[in-house]
Amino acid sequence: MYIKELSKGIKIKGFKKNSLTWLCQCDPFVYMFRIEPGKYCDKNWQYYTLEIGIYSSDVFALCWGKVPKGKSVKNTDCCLRGSISDFFQENGDIEFYEDVDVKELQERINFLIEKDIIPFFNKIKSFEKLYRIMLFYEEKAIQQELHQIYIACIEYVMNKKNDALIRLEKINNQVWKKKAQEVIMRMTNKQLSAENN
Repeated sequence: MYIKELSKGIKIKGFKKNSLTWLCQCDPFVYMFRIEPGKYCDKNWQYYTLEIGIYSSDVFALCWGKVPKGKSVKNTDCCLRGSISDFFQENGDIEFYEDVDVKELQERINFLIEKDIIPFFNKIKSFEKLYRIMLFYEEKAIQQELHQIYIACIEYVMNKKNDALIRLEKINNQVWKKKAQEVIMRMTNKQLSAENN
């Protein structure tokens, strides 16, 4: 299959490969690069999107009340994620069809990794930097309310507790309001626990 052949030729220094995902642990984050399969594929035509993401166990635990089991972080675990076209002026789509030049695709992806992706990750080494990026990409977020919840969790980690609570209280979407309230409870319980110790 083309995708397996393609993925073998993608090299990202410092990243470990797991199937179509590459991860790099660089405290306090895990950086992710992924080739995401498209929803509408058949045996004659396959479609993939190049995705990047940033995962924080502190943010994930505040949001969801747990951390992923094992060492593998999924793209859906990332507080910041999206197609590379969301972050750079590059098309992050890959199509496989008859006579596709896999070597050419490998070269294109490796070029994007060196030119855009690694420098992007290198800029985000602190919660302050992640916070600024999260605010900058608010409008492009896959799920707006969840993005706001993640920003609030980052604010809490950065000791901007009042800002975090105000942001969460503003979420009134039926689906996400309950999640926002859960996060407020976790933050309040953490605060009370810290004060009692």
